[in-house]
Amino acid sequence: MPDNDNSFDRAAEQARTEMLKILEELSEEHLQGARKILAWQKKWYLQAGHKRLGRILVELARAYKC
Repeated sequence: MPDNDNSFDRAAEQARTEMLKILEELSEEHLQGARKILAWQKKWYLQAGHKRLGRILVELARAYKC
């Protein structure tokens, strides 16, 4: 199982790097929208959990054809 954990850790680090790059490249207008999404995540993650919030984001990404 540790190999699986390491795989998730590596993927998470790649995702973090990619997200930082995306945020750095956003216009100020788009960055304001991103801040709203980040604030939503921060507001709800302790109560709902990251996994459930992740499912919501994936569901909405599909609905918005992302």
